[in-house]
Amino acid sequence: MLSEFVPTIGFEVTKVSASHALFITQPLVIADTVDKQLKRSL
Repeated sequence: MLSEFVPTIGFEVTKVSASHALFITQPLVIADTVDKQLKRSL
């Protein structure tokens, strides 16, 4: 549901293979994605 809404507000969906603990198992992907989206929004 969210992956369909996100592009309508101008952001991209980043899909990552991971468990429910994404922030622990893939912290660099999360940091890079947040950084990229913040730079796009400025």
